[in-house]
Amino acid sequence: MFLDKVTITPEQFYTLLKTYREHPKSSQPPIKTVQNLFSFLATHYESIIVVNLSDKLSGAYKLSQEASSIVQNKKINVINSRHLSVSLGLVVLRVAEEIGKGKPHDEIVKLAEEWISKTKILVDIQTLKYMVRGGRISPMKGFLAKILNLKPLVSLDSEGKGAAYGKSYSRRGNMKKILRMVKDMADKEKLWNYAIVHAQNNERAEVYAEKIKESIHLDPGYIVDISPVIGVHNGIGAVGIALMFE
Repeated sequence: MFLDKVTITPEQFYTLLKTYREHPKSSQPPIKTVQNLFSFLATHYESIIVVNLSDKLSGAYKLSQEASSIVQNKKINVINSRHLSVSLGLVVLRVAEEIGKGKPHDEIVKLAEEWISKTKILVDIQTLKYMVRGGRISPMKGFLAKILNLKPLVSLDSEGKGAAYGKSYSRRGNMKKILRMVKDMADKEKLWNYAIVHAQNNERAEVYAEKIKESIHLDPGYIVDISPVIGVHNGIGAVGIALMFE
C-alpha cells in the first residue's frame, strides 16, 4: 500500500488497513528534507536537540545524524531515545519541559540519557494478525497464538529492540498483568509521569487510565490515538502505557 501522494485521515488509514490485502510500508524522507528542516530551525533557535525513536526500529536516528552534520555553525545534538511512540513521547515531553524552565542545552542532553533509562513501555496487543502481515512474526507462530488465544504483552529492551514481556489467554488477563506491573514499579520508584496511547481503542485506553489512577492516584500526562505507522506493526486495538521515573 503506497499512500505517499495521498492525504488521508487516521480513520481512513485504519479502514484501509482492515480491508486492503497489501500490507502498508513506511519510509523515510529524503536527507535533503531533514537538512532543510534543521537549517530552518537554525535560523530561529540558538541550538537544536533532536530526539529520535530507537535506532533498532528505524533509520531516523542515522538520518538525523547525517543531516545535522551538514548544517554548519549551529549546535545540534541528535539523541537515540531507544524508545518509540508513547515512551518516546514522554522523553520528548521531559526535554521540552526542561527547555521551558531554562535549563542549558548540554545539561538537558546529559540528563536525557538518564530519563531514557528510567522510562518503560508496556503494550497490550489485541491481535497478532498485523504482526504476521508485516513479517514481524512467522505465520506459524501467529496461527498457534490464534488457536491458543494467546494475547502478547510487548515491551522494549535496554537497546531499544522489541521484546516479548509476557502473555495471557485473554485481553482481560493482559490488562491485569499490566496493571500489576505498573503498581509494582510505582511502589518501588517515584513516578515522574505516565501516558497512554491506543490504536482506535479509546475505550480500553480510558479503562487503563481509570484503573491506574485508582492504583497510583495520578492522572496520565496524556491519552492519544497512536500514530498509524505504529498501528501498522502493533495492530488495531493495541494499547500502550509508558512510565518515566524520577
